[in-house]
Amino acid sequence: MEKIEYRAVIKFFVLDSLTPTEIHPKLLKVYKDATSSLSTVKKWAALFKSGRTSLEDDPREGHPKTATTP
Repeated sequence: MEKIEYRAVIKFFVLDSLTPTEIHPKLLKVYKDATSSLSTVKKWAALFKSGRTSLEDDPREGHPKTATTP
């Protein structure tokens, strides 16, 4: 599963007033070992609770992930 999909589920549960410690077991139940860690759930839950709406990563400086050569 893509990390954006996990973030959407976390966002849904945050909007439903669940805490990260309530969200994480639900993710584990459905996605088993492929789920995000509790610390990641806490991070994204805090971001969504503070008003973040985007599920995407913020842009970072540095080298791009891909390069093209002629």
